[in-house]
Amino acid sequence: MTRSNTKSIVFDLDGTLVDSSSSIYKAYNLSIKNFQSLSLFSYKSFCSYIGPPFTTMVLNMYPHITPNILYQVTSNFRHYYDNIYFKNYEIYDGVHDTLTYLRKRNYKIYIVSNKPHKLVTYISNESFHELVDSAIGRDSSSYSKELAASNLNKRNPISCVVGDTIDDYNVSKHIGSSFVYARYGFGNLSHTPGIKYIDTFSDIKQIII
Repeated sequence: MTRSNTKSIVFDLDGTLVDSSSSIYKAYNLSIKNFQSLSLFSYKSFCSYIGPPFTTMVLNMYPHITPNILYQVTSNFRHYYDNIYFKNYEIYDGVHDTLTYLRKRNYKIYIVSNKPHKLVTYISNESFHELVDSAIGRDSSSYSKELAASNLNKRNPISCVVGDTIDDYNVSKHIGSSFVYARYGFGNLSHTPGIKYIDTFSDIKQIII
């Protein structure tokens, strides 16, 4: 495989390009309502767990959950979110203008997400048509963001990963790129030493260009 000299940037989806927290929370609320052993997290507290796959989120929120209830809650969530709520999201201010700016400077733009691949593809096609070169999401149990980014990096050198969680930071370390923390998102990396951050998406233009 020939490796291009064109620079590339990997963006996380939720908490970086779009805010789908409200719809994720609604699906979560419905998914646990019949389980008295699971107390409902407030919206604010729930958002701090967004980032990993939903099963991992639930395990982080309810460490003592049984495998059977975990399976039922996850199945409920996938039903409500994947069929009803996934189309409800907000694009952060400045995203379209900034992606257009990067495209004009010949950057390849990739989305790598823990969301199911079909949902990532839908959002990319609906909201970022012609601005994104490739959008990748979870398509199997063996999927990882690190692996997806590594495969992209083999085609085009990835100069930067932009995201809001420790998963995104770890992706940058895995492929040896720089990292920009979307501080307006869901994660809390404020104690991670030496990282650059943005408070609005448009701030990227001052950091990586």
